[in-house]
Amino acid sequence: SSSSGGGTASSASGSSAGGPLVSWERLETVLGSLGGSGASAATLVGALAELGLLCPMPCLGERMGRTALIPDFARGQRMSKAAAQRLLLGNGEAPVFARLLWEGSKNKKPPSLRSTLRDFLAQGILEAPEASARRLRLHCFARLEAGPSSSKGPEAAGCLGELTPGFALAFDFVDAATAGSETTEDISAVPAAGEDESGNLDALLMGSTMPGLTFVLAGVSPARQDHEGFWDVLCAGPHAQWAWHALLGAGGGTGPVFRSLRASQPPQQPKSPTSAAGVSDAAWPFPSPKVVISESESGGCALSRLTGAELSSLAWLFSGPQCAAMRKELAVQEPSSTGFAGCCAALCGKSPAASDAGLRGLASFTGALACCAEFEACLVAHSWADAPGLLNEALAAGAEAWQLCSVALRRFARDTGAAASPGHLGKALPLLQAASGGSGGEVHLARAWVRLLPDGPRPMLASAESWPAAPRPLLPGQPESSGVQAWLRICRPAALWASAGASRRYCPADASSAPANGTSSIDVCSQVVSALQAAVSTTFNEVMVAEVWQALDQAGAAKLIIQRPGGSWMQAGCDEDSLIL
Repeated sequence: SSSSGGGTASSASGSSAGGPLVSWERLETVLGSLGGSGASAATLVGALAELGLLCPMPCLGERMGRTALIPDFARGQRMSKAAAQRLLLGNGEAPVFARLLWEGSKNKKPPSLRSTLRDFLAQGILEAPEASARRLRLHCFARLEAGPSSSKGPEAAGCLGELTPGFALAFDFVDAATAGSETTEDISAVPAAGEDESGNLDALLMGSTMPGLTFVLAGVSPARQDHEGFWDVLCAGPHAQWAWHALLGAGGGTGPVFRSLRASQPPQQPKSPTSAAGVSDAAWPFPSPKVVISESESGGCALSRLTGAELSSLAWLFSGPQCAAMRKELAVQEPSSTGFAGCCAALCGKSPAASDAGLRGLASFTGALACCAEFEACLVAHSWADAPGLLNEALAAGAEAWQLCSVALRRFARDTGAAASPGHLGKALPLLQAASGGSGGEVHLARAWVRLLPDGPRPMLASAESWPAAPRPLLPGQPESSGVQAWLRICRPAALWASAGASRRYCPADASSAPANGTSSIDVCSQVVSALQAAVSTTFNEVMVAEVWQALDQAGAAKLIIQRPGGSWMQAGCDEDSLIL
C-alpha cells in the first residue's frame, strides 16, 4: 500500500517528506542482500530504472548521484483549489499548460509516464565551466490522488499504475559542486509549517519559498470507452521552459511525435457537481487546458483562439515534415494577427513588417530565453534571416538557453526520421555526425568518418569508470550512400550546435567535433542555419531509412552503440554491468 511504502522509504532514507529519495548506499545494501539472484546491485538498479520504478538523480560527470527517487514511496496528495490557482498564475512567469491527447490509446498503449519522469530527472544538469555548473534539486515529489476527468486512485492505475492519476514535483537548480554532499534530506529542505507538512505541495505553493521554485504537474486520464486517454501537463516557475522541453524532448527514439495542435472546446457548464462516476470534480482543481496537442493530423486548429504566450512554448514540437499542414495554418494568419501567429505570418512574408518586436513581449519566454522563442518561431516558419543572431544570443545566454535550442534541433531530426518511415524504424534512427566535411549541409563520406551524435542525458554509471578517450567511428571509409548522406544532412544542424555548446562547455567535449580554430560564434551559428536550410529541403524516405540501417548493420555498429531505456543511443565501451541509465 502507499502508506506502508511511504513508511518503508522514510525509515530507509531518513527523510521526513515521505521518503521518496533513497541513498545509493541503502540501495546497494538492500539489493545486495538479494545475492541469490546472481545479479549485482548495479544490475538490479539498472533494471528498476529501465522500468521507471526508480529514477537515478544525476550529478556532474558520468556517475549516478548519491540518491534515487522511488516514485511509489512518495505520499499521495490532493491539491487545494487555492494552491492550484496560484500555480496557474505562473509563479512570476507565464506557465505552460497543455493537454497531450493520445488518440488511438483505446487500442494502443500511450507513452509511459514513469519513463517520462525518469528521463526528465536524468537531464537535470546544466553543464558549464565547473564554477557555474548547476544540478536539479528536488524540493517535493508527490503522487496525485486525483486526476482530470475524475481519474482517481488505484482503480485508474492498472498494473503498476504508470503513476496514474499523476504526479507533481517542485525543484530548483543549485551549484553542481554540492553533488558530492547531496543527501536524502534535499527533498525536505524547504521550510514548512511543521514536520508533517514537509514536502507538502500546498505548503510550498502557499508559502514564501514558492518564487524560487519550478513546479511540474502531470495529471493522467486513462482511455475509456467515451474518450481517448490524455495527460494534462503544467510547468510553472523560473525554469518552466526548461522543464517543458525536458519533459517532451527526453524520449529519444521512443518519445511521441506530435502532428497537430488546436484550441480546446469552451468548457460547458456541468449539470451537477459530480461526474458520472460519482467522483467530485473538485478533486481535480484545474480547468481544461486551452491548448490540445495530438499525435494525429486532426483538423480545426482554431489557432486564432490561442494567445501568443500559449503558442510560443509549442513551436519546437512542430518543425518536422509531419507538421506541414499545421505550419500552413500558422502562415495564413491575417497580417493583423498579434503574438506568435502574427510573428510567424510576418516571418513567412504575409505582412510587410518583419517580425515587429518579435516574441520578446510574450511572457512564456522572458529575459535571456526570449531569443529561444524567436529562434523556434523561425524554425517553424522556415525563415532564416534572423536565426543566426538569435542562436548567437542563446549561445551567449548560458547553458539553459543552449539546451532549449539543442532540444529543438534534435527533435527536428528525430521527427524527420519518424515522418520518413511508418512504425519505429525511422523514429529510432541514431543521430549521426561526420567528423569532417563541407560547410552547411555538405557532407562527403569519402573524406570523413561517421560517428554517433550523443543524444539524451549523459549516461549514468554505478562507479567512476572512464569512457574511451576517443569516439569510435561507426562508418569509417564507407562508400557514399544516398540514405546516409541525407540523414547526415538532417542531423548536421544539431551536430554543429553541439560543437558550439562544447566550445562553451555546455556539453561534454567529446559530444561533437570542435569548431575550427578562429571560428567566431556568429560564424558557427550561421553554419547551423545554413545546415538547417539544407536539412529542410532534403528528401528522406522509407528506402533511405532502410539504407541507413543497412549501412550501420554492415559496419557492425550493433557492437559499438547501445540503445538506452529512453530510446536514445550511446557509445559502447564502458562496463555494461555498471551502467545504470
